[in-house]
Amino acid sequence: MQSRLSRRFVAFILALVNVYVLLVLGYWLLRWLAGDRWWWLAFMNNFAIWYFLPLFVFLPLVLLLRSRRGLLLLLPVLLIAAIWITPYYLPTARAAAPNPSLSVVTFNIWGGNESLPANHFDQIAAWLREMDADVVVMQEVPLSQRIRADGFLGLGDMYTGQIAPETDNWTNVTLTRLPVIAYESFDMTETQPRYQRVVVEFAGEQIAIYNVHTVLPVRRLPHIDFPVRSIYESILLRYDETMRNAQLDFLVDRLAEERLPYIVAGDFNMSDQTLAYTRVAAHMHDSFREVGAGYSATWPLAVVRGDAWAWVPPLVRIDYIWHSEDWVAQAVARGPILGSDHLPMTGTLARVTP
Repeated sequence: MQSRLSRRFVAFILALVNVYVLLVLGYWLLRWLAGDRWWWLAFMNNFAIWYFLPLFVFLPLVLLLRSRRGLLLLLPVLLIAAIWITPYYLPTARAAAPNPSLSVVTFNIWGGNESLPANHFDQIAAWLREMDADVVVMQEVPLSQRIRADGFLGLGDMYTGQIAPETDNWTNVTLTRLPVIAYESFDMTETQPRYQRVVVEFAGEQIAIYNVHTVLPVRRLPHIDFPVRSIYESILLRYDETMRNAQLDFLVDRLAEERLPYIVAGDFNMSDQTLAYTRVAAHMHDSFREVGAGYSATWPLAVVRGDAWAWVPPLVRIDYIWHSEDWVAQAVARGPILGSDHLPMTGTLARVTP
């Protein structure tokens, strides 16, 4: 009887392994053949790394059961996982450069944050003071924090350069202690300026800082008429990368004409698992991929529902610090939870000798 139950248990586990392997291999085959052609596949691409999570259950099980068949079934998925995940845990070591270094913070402080207690902004300001970065690029900064007599987030004494477009809505804000030479704001949507270009003086030369915030990749009407109860269900059913990808193309074309050493940071609303990321990474360098370790997702973190917080673990990295060939990344890390649905990113980059 016990032997029969054992055989049934092994058969059940092997059946689950079979289904899992077929699903994973089917996904990767579709990704290879179709890329992001269909909206549902493009949505799935955002979370590609998470499809290997069941391996942490199935692999120990087949080893404990001494199932050669199960191990052979998992082998192709293990191979794909090794190729896909290993680069996240083998960062390129960067020696401390003798050249001048620049510290950067990017943080989407969340457009809905005015519903939070007033000390929420004080916590963000206190952390930024602690970081003491040369450049801070923020997204979704509300008007209330831009019209303060003591400067954005009360940081007027620390950052003499405080730059934001004229708008009554939340928008991008760039803070810097470096001398500001020039400033431009480009419309990447029909209604909102979505990135800034700020030219500053650094170590005796001009450099360009881009503060970027692309649109959320959704369309107005859902693909499937289905009642939704949360923002995440709404994103799934309305997922559409068209506008966001057009903005990324616009930005990449603009950077191709950039003649100054540049740093590009902000909320790209783009997972590093997507094909869009691959296209952007062909034109500039992702500081985290250079010197970071691990996956380090930055979104989503939480959404306010009335007076309650609905906590969600971060699943994808959509906040970036990119740079041109003129820089080398020395350190990149995630910041703490500060009331936003994003985690901030911090980085230090050294100027490469021209």
